[in-house]
Amino acid sequence: MRSTGIDPNELDLLSLGFMVNGAKNGLTSLLLGQKVLIPYEQGSLRGAAEFLTEVASGADFIENDHMREGFSSMHALTALRYALGPRDSVRKLIGGADIVAYFSALEVAVARAADGRIEEANRADVENALKFFEFFYPWIMGKLKACNPILGSRHASASMLSTW
Repeated sequence: MRSTGIDPNELDLLSLGFMVNGAKNGLTSLLLGQKVLIPYEQGSLRGAAEFLTEVASGADFIENDHMREGFSSMHALTALRYALGPRDSVRKLIGGADIVAYFSALEVAVARAADGRIEEANRADVENALKFFEFFYPWIMGKLKACNPILGSRHASASMLSTW
């Protein structure tokens, strides 16, 4: 088996970066009135909804000492740690809102968007999810670039995956 020379944490960030970028593109398209998403965007939105559920679960665990059924505390806390990475931006977005309720609302909005039911979602929550991903994506890419300059380049990451 050939070694990639890529740390597993870098792979997590790379995967997260692709998912967040696809979710960002999908939400933007839907907010602009597009009715059908390409499979990559739809899959990214589903992954983003799952990620936001884990973030809310991690926040619930920290805030209320409650782990939602079916969730691993390790995965939930890792998701929360990633989501809170761009701290100042996230603080501005959340304001004084309850962090569990905030990420739960984003998850519901993104899940509905992924299922083609964006009209059932609260538009403000969809817009907040898009804002979150717009802050989150550059943070992910910055972390990737800091630990692996080759992976931190969007074009290098895309070409690496397409040649695998």
